[in-house]
Amino acid sequence: MLVLTGESGIGKSRIVREVYEELRRKQPAPGYWPSMLPDSHKDDNSIDPMASRKVLGPDPTSFEWHSQALPSFGWWHFECEIMESQNAVNVVGAAYPQLRAHLLPLGLAWNDQAGFSDKLGRAREKVIEEVRSTVTDGGFEALGAFGLAFPGLGTLIRWAGQAGNKIAKDRQHRKQLDSDVAPASESHVSVAQELAAAIRSTALTASPGKPGLPQIVVIEDMHRMGDDLAELLTELGRPDKKHPVLVIGTAWPEGYNNPGYKNWAAQAMDEGRAAPMMVKQLEGDDLITLLRHYAKNTDEDTAKRVVERMPNPHFLKLWLTMRSTMRLIASHDQALVLSEDELMSLPLEVMDVLRQRWLELPEEVQQALILAVIARAKASDSGPTALPRFLPDVVAKASKAAGFSFQDLEAGFSSAVSPGAWCNTDANAQWLRETDLQEVVLSYTRDSRLGLLDSEHKKLQKETRDVLIEWIDERREGIELQLEPDLVVAAEWLDSLPPAEGAAWTDADTAAQWALAETANWNYDLAAAVEKARIVLDKGMLDSDTNQKVRTRLALWVGASGRYGEALELYRALLGDQLQTLSPEDPAVLATRHHLALNLFNTGRKVEALVEEELVWADRRKVLGAEHPDTLIAQNNVACWYAETGRVAEAVEQLQEVLMMESRVLGPDAPGTLLTRRNLVAYRRRAGVGSSEEVINDYENLLLDQTRVLGADDEDTLGTRNSLACEQAEAGNLALAVEQLEVLAQDSIEAIGSMHPLTLVIRSNLARFLGEAGQLGESLLQYRQLLIDAQAAAREDNPDTLIIEASLGKTLFKAGQSEEAVTRYKGLVKKSIGLFGIGDEDTLGRINTLGCFLALTGDLNEGKQYLHTALVERTRLLGDDHADTVKTRNNFESVERRAGVLNW
Repeated sequence: MLVLTGESGIGKSRIVREVYEELRRKQPAPGYWPSMLPDSHKDDNSIDPMASRKVLGPDPTSFEWHSQALPSFGWWHFECEIMESQNAVNVVGAAYPQLRAHLLPLGLAWNDQAGFSDKLGRAREKVIEEVRSTVTDGGFEALGAFGLAFPGLGTLIRWAGQAGNKIAKDRQHRKQLDSDVAPASESHVSVAQELAAAIRSTALTASPGKPGLPQIVVIEDMHRMGDDLAELLTELGRPDKKHPVLVIGTAWPEGYNNPGYKNWAAQAMDEGRAAPMMVKQLEGDDLITLLRHYAKNTDEDTAKRVVERMPNPHFLKLWLTMRSTMRLIASHDQALVLSEDELMSLPLEVMDVLRQRWLELPEEVQQALILAVIARAKASDSGPTALPRFLPDVVAKASKAAGFSFQDLEAGFSSAVSPGAWCNTDANAQWLRETDLQEVVLSYTRDSRLGLLDSEHKKLQKETRDVLIEWIDERREGIELQLEPDLVVAAEWLDSLPPAEGAAWTDADTAAQWALAETANWNYDLAAAVEKARIVLDKGMLDSDTNQKVRTRLALWVGASGRYGEALELYRALLGDQLQTLSPEDPAVLATRHHLALNLFNTGRKVEALVEEELVWADRRKVLGAEHPDTLIAQNNVACWYAETGRVAEAVEQLQEVLMMESRVLGPDAPGTLLTRRNLVAYRRRAGVGSSEEVINDYENLLLDQTRVLGADDEDTLGTRNSLACEQAEAGNLALAVEQLEVLAQDSIEAIGSMHPLTLVIRSNLARFLGEAGQLGESLLQYRQLLIDAQAAAREDNPDTLIIEASLGKTLFKAGQSEEAVTRYKGLVKKSIGLFGIGDEDTLGRINTLGCFLALTGDLNEGKQYLHTALVERTRLLGDDHADTVKTRNNFESVERRAGVLNW
């Protein structure tokens, strides 16, 4: 990662553009990447430098993929100043158009580099054209027919919002059924982690005969970064020789005033993952050369005095391309001819030039921008803090309703984009290009000629709110709005204009809040989604059906945040209300009961969860049919939870039935079917069916199919690799298992993120088998770091975190650090009882272990008390003959007679 540092306007973006152009010139024919800027921008002195300022990549919305062209590198560009203003979409809004335009072409290039395209032979050109057609049509389902891997495709599908897509829908549900991740987790990968994985997955290093496929990520104004971009950069900055990614960012020296940037930069540079590069200020001769590009016949003395006043390249170009300056140059045979007074009155700051350029704008552009800033911008006491988007039609209609007689607003907004270059545009929305421009406009909002009085400001904002309400009412269905860019802009806009004191909350306000909640969830910002959903429930006048729908989503988001206990209570309350009007067999009630069971399981109450899910399965068979996808999900859960509660033979029987039906209904290559195959292999092994060699062979065959269908970096594929490594360890191949898990841990971090539940499981297994291989010191190091990361990723009382803490305690005891082990286990048992109760299976196991630890360290009486508690509860819950009961009884009797082996 390279950080180009220098003051604004010094030429940092130009360096980035030159890198792009150099790479583009070297690409093989036919070239995939176009010139970033039109040729006219390079030679025509009349081109406004504002139009190309901060342009760091080709516009993905107008990108054309030419026939047979494949990229030789990836180019991803982000502008923090713009992203800062798009609170509801942020990284997704900036990245999705680029993923949509470039991910599939990069996927084909990746297949070429990896050698997978070789099998296509003469059909290769046809496949390229078919994939081009797929990109144009927007359908992704047909890609599986090509027999190729498309890295990052899952991200593209999800971000496309194709909730009805069978593959995406099945996988979203089936994530809960992975027996290797226990307890099942509904946690999301963050959007930054998902984007980093998609970008990195398309990168390949060079190999003999293959030039490689590097990925370049460029970031303008990274000193403005938020937490999501810092996380993206942290994920991309992890070294990986197999998947090369170059990050080039531009930043101001004063960027260290932003704590987010300061913290990221300090850590990245301390760890050697990022390097600063100071961009030098152009010297006098260079600036004179630049000046003479616009005014070639200017004499030396005048040129020197001009550049002394304007020593910044962007500052100088802004002044040279003003209309008055260009007229002056043209009138003196392409020379600047200035009197002494004119030289002394030249501007000293960029803002002075921007104000002069503002005065050169047509009056209709000035009017339009003033109205837009008043209607939309929310400024702090120190000035505007973001570049909020606005809808020109809404501004024009609100202005008319407010009684303002400004003319030609439509033409004004259009000219503000081109040739004015003051605004960017996307879909139906516009926004000012940078905060300096917004500050200039804001300074003229009270101008005596074009500005408005304070009372008129308030009137325009009131009318804007009324127009937005009308605009949203025309487009909503109940509280639902399609999450299209202009509708999200309208929702954010209305949210920034809350009802005046005493004014009524409207249905449009509710729809806007709900749209922002759904968008936040789409962006994996679950905290914001929960906050907005609670506002909808608190302020919205909802009918019963809508109320229950919002509460259902709220409970889902709370559970997905890892707050399983809170989600459980929300589902219980929802179920009680649903049963007032619906039958227990209504599909909506069944869905609530299903999620209630999931959260019971996630809180460690596995037996209760199983009982509830068995009832859901029975009712879904009756209502929906045995082969309905929702019924199969319930049956699969029941099968997995049989195994988790000791009924392994029944689990195998049910999974065999599920696999048979899924293969017939969904197809043998459906992600859900493949996942069921993995669960079946795991539980058959647990039931003692098949040798280690047979199980390893089954996992390897499954891995081949998952890699072919889902890709090597897919979460399910990574899960199977984890299962395979664990089986190698169980077969006695500890060294091989550790080697596989070390590689897998790194691959998982790069593909799905270091904090993903599956990554934590893989790292936990690595720590475990290092310990079993006798490397207790390394095992302890791994467990300690893992626990820190798990506690950072979720609350300390998350069930997954408690499992890691238990493993750390056992390893400490094995390593002879018994005092710390006992202390940790006492705290762990206390938390476990508080969360899950004394009758929880995992809690009783921890009580048994603590009793053994105490007895082995000489505290026999206290150890016996804990073992007695575990024995009484296990006898009550599991019976006298259950293996766990027998184990605890033997431990208790051994302590009583002070002889024998303790099994903890």
